Amino acid sequence: MEVLFPDWTAAMIDPKESKVVGKWAYAPIPGTGHVASGGYAWEVNGYSKKQKEAMQFAYWATSKDVQMDLAPAGATLSRASVMTDPGLNAKYPHLAVLGESAKRAQPPMKIAPYSELLDVITQGLSEALSGGKPVAEALKKVNGQWAEILKNNGYLK
Repeated sequence: MEVLFPDWTAAMIDPKESKVVGKWAYAPIPGTGHVASGGYAWEVNGYSKKQKEAMQFAYWATSKDVQMDLAPAGATLSRASVMTDPGLNAKYPHLAVLGESAKRAQPPMKIAPYSELLDVITQGLSEALSGGKPVAEALKKVNGQWAEILKNNGYLK
């Protein structure tokens, strides 16, 4: 089991690229509370002379028609109506799970050292899962690194 980004799905359901077609499934992260979720956003500089065009692009890219076209590629979708579309769900059952998960999603930590903390835990979990280090040792290392990062940024004394 792992937390998996939907953009990997296109390759995982393609028999030309995957040996696990039909042997896996998505499921929501267990629990009933909020789950941290990454996200994608488009921004435009406040001084841009193309703000109107940027908004037109955002409306186009998040339109139902475009989202329907992006779904087969495993794109990260933003419309519940696309994630729950019966025709798409018949072909891509993971979309319904994404729709359910989206209801519980909220942004990850909103603190300055978030990216640094994410890098540390990603490396530590990778070492543990790959057998590079015993699990307890890898997690102890992550814990120490997190404590140091949080101290350096004023979150711990």
